[in-house]
Amino acid sequence: MNSLHLSPILAVLACAAAVSAPLQPQDDTAGALPEAQTQNGIRYVCGGVGSDEAAALKRAARDHNLELTFATRDGSFLADVDVTIAAARGRSLLTTTCDGPIMLVDLPKGGTYKVSAEVNGREASGKVQLQSHAKGKHLALVLPREVGEQG
Repeated sequence: MNSLHLSPILAVLACAAAVSAPLQPQDDTAGALPEAQTQNGIRYVCGGVGSDEAAALKRAARDHNLELTFATRDGSFLADVDVTIAAARGRSLLTTTCDGPIMLVDLPKGGTYKVSAEVNGREASGKVQLQSHAKGKHLALVLPREVGEQG
């Protein structure tokens, strides 16, 4: 009779231990963010080539003040994009090559910024207005479909 009373107690203790234990991903790289870089005091992360990394970057976007996405008009995502972020008056703040279609950026203050993306001589640009301490602003830079074609 004691074993019948112990079984539910042990089951509850086992469930409590399982709930309190941190979940371990099956693959150590699943959902991991790429390493952050810093240039001129601006921190940024580029990536999103694989679906796990893209999902992780999308989740992390709410913690950064600017998310950039690079794609062609037909919806294909682009990698190896030359990116420039400039202040409203044209002074370049960040120039890098993003190795994936998603870039998360932490600009130091609010204001208007011009963002340019270039691949194979084709360019797209846009302006973004950031509020101080605001997070989660998104800008999609769409390049011509031909940008991915060799010609």
